[in-house]
Amino acid sequence: MVFATSQFVMAGTVDSTDRYAWTENSGWLDFGTSQGDVAVSDTELTGYAWGENIGWASLNCSNTSSCATVDYKVANDGEGNLSGYAWGENIGWINFAPTGGGVTINSSGEFSGYAWGENIGWLVFNCATTDSCGTVDYGVKTDWAAATQTATAAATQTGSIAGQYNAAYVEAQTMPKTPPEEKENKITFNWPWNWFGDQTQNSAPSQAVPESAPQDIEPDALPDEEIIEIEVPQLPEISDGQAQTAAEQNKTEFSFLPESLLNFAQKFPQLFETLKKTGVKTIADITKLKNVVFNLPDLAKILGGGDIARNAQKIPEEVIFARAFGIDLSVKIAADQDGKAEQKIKIVKNTALELIVKPEHPARSVKGAIVLKIQNQKTGGLFEKIFASRVLAQNENANVLAEFDYQDDDGDGVFIARIDAPQVRGEYDLTAKIDYEDFAQSDREIKVNLLIDPEGYVFEKSGGKEARISDTIVSLYWKNIQTGEFELWPAEDYQQENPQTTDATGNYAFLAPAGGYYLQVEASGYPTYRGSPFELKTGAGVYQNIELEKKFGGRDLFAWEWLMFAGLVAVAVLLAVNFWRDRRRGAG
Repeated sequence: MVFATSQFVMAGTVDSTDRYAWTENSGWLDFGTSQGDVAVSDTELTGYAWGENIGWASLNCSNTSSCATVDYKVANDGEGNLSGYAWGENIGWINFAPTGGGVTINSSGEFSGYAWGENIGWLVFNCATTDSCGTVDYGVKTDWAAATQTATAAATQTGSIAGQYNAAYVEAQTMPKTPPEEKENKITFNWPWNWFGDQTQNSAPSQAVPESAPQDIEPDALPDEEIIEIEVPQLPEISDGQAQTAAEQNKTEFSFLPESLLNFAQKFPQLFETLKKTGVKTIADITKLKNVVFNLPDLAKILGGGDIARNAQKIPEEVIFARAFGIDLSVKIAADQDGKAEQKIKIVKNTALELIVKPEHPARSVKGAIVLKIQNQKTGGLFEKIFASRVLAQNENANVLAEFDYQDDDGDGVFIARIDAPQVRGEYDLTAKIDYEDFAQSDREIKVNLLIDPEGYVFEKSGGKEARISDTIVSLYWKNIQTGEFELWPAEDYQQENPQTTDATGNYAFLAPAGGYYLQVEASGYPTYRGSPFELKTGAGVYQNIELEKKFGGRDLFAWEWLMFAGLVAVAVLLAVNFWRDRRRGAG
């Protein structure tokens, strides 16, 4: 009797701790980011590795559906012997089976050996390869194992299906025009005498040892689609009767709107007028709302400069307002192409937030939570991996990062909570669950999308890669309305520092109120950078990525390498002249 068999190609994941490879020229390469979602199967590797200094490296053309153009991948022969190529936009090809190197996965799932990058040199996968674990313990490990080693356990093996990955968070790749070619590994020395010929590396790679263990550095996320922001003005106050009439007319005229967007428009009536101006007049026009963000008036504008206690009646009900460092953050409403609306707040990590909400009816309590937002993947049906696993593992409910209470200390019907934003970049939900005093009223939960944005950083480009710059002085200047002149923004009035000095990450960030600004960066060895003026319509973060160029850059005729070479030539000329003079004297 012959039984038909089905083969399932299952994939393992990379260990959350053992995930780093080391390159002497480019630092750490992380194979275990949640965004990159590296998977190891019996036939191939998929997903992306991330290097702080080199960006994303794609392990398979299937990541970007580009195999019809350039067919490449890191292949697995089923026994853990890797071959083929990875591709990085900033670094070119990485060969996993070069002459003098090679990468394997042993029965314990540990990577070992060397890969070769044409622009980054040797890539070391395990400290044991260089006998350096006593100095820095690092390596890459997976839960995949060869089929011959797991035959009895194959039916229960778990892991993500090969080829499916978290593409929504991966930086868009610029695909290579031609497949890689087998060639000798060459090391290029940045010295003048290298002009006389490349030095070929035919032997095993040098024993490069990193200076310190890797740090968890969040990779850059995929740039969002272009967002159109529309400012929604604050309307003049009208009588209650006029407001009621306008509300009824608008509700009838815009009855085609999805409930979530209609609900926001009823709380901010000026949104109805803005929708008309943007051409949203029928149900067929809802698709125009894709990638549109409406910036509604912040709490300061709504209160007209007054305090909450004396102006509580002006606050729209059951909308979460946010403040940070005494600055009111704008109320951003984003709608998708189906018109479903969601309130958004964008802030940098670990910012102290003040959240304000006014229930529609008298409430006994308002309880809040910060919840990690998990979405279904559009390209494979897999759930997004939890990138904050170290934090989440400490919670009984893995998705809830924190719970807190909103308080109404003065009894004005407005509840306030003070929290710290999450310390890990990502997307979260801020919730406010309202328990009404009237039992006839069902409890209500309000959600706001909280995006923890990366900080801005200062960098320079070196060999096509980004290198962060430490000890730079970043200053924010604002335009004084009274004098019309720019001056150093008084950050101390908002519990911040200005200027800021960057650390090894090159990071900085400001949170500033509405106004005109520009950034200035000073660093030793670099010309002073002064950015173009820009305007903040409302309270927002200021964290641009700023590139500096050295005063004597690599392309400048007077770069230090050129100067060194010129000095050597000058010395040689002087020696030749002295030699010639000595010979003339001897002949005379």
